[in-house]
Amino acid sequence: MSSCESGVCVSELKSMTQFNDIVSGGKLAIIMFRAPWCGVCVTMTSLSKVTFYYVDTEKHGPMEVALQLNIGEIPTFKVYKNKCCVGEVVRINTAGLKNLVDDNV
Repeated sequence: MSSCESGVCVSELKSMTQFNDIVSGGKLAIIMFRAPWCGVCVTMTSLSKVTFYYVDTEKHGPMEVALQLNIGEIPTFKVYKNKCCVGEVVRINTAGLKNLVDDNV
């Protein structure tokens, strides 16, 4: 599932295969690990320079992605560039996420 509003795109990742395809691409990718009950998680996807991908940690397939990446807190944002994780923001830290994206775009 994918949606784009006001220049911000958010797409759901449902498997490890999708995750690997996204982080292997040449574009900066922000992967947000969230749960349906985390309303504030969505408000952090306001950076229009990149596409956000999210993993619903409460669904079976995506939960496997979160487990393999040792995600322990919601929300966790992992930023990937050229197959490498270039940074991580845990919990609500909009300024930290913006700085991380700005440093890597």
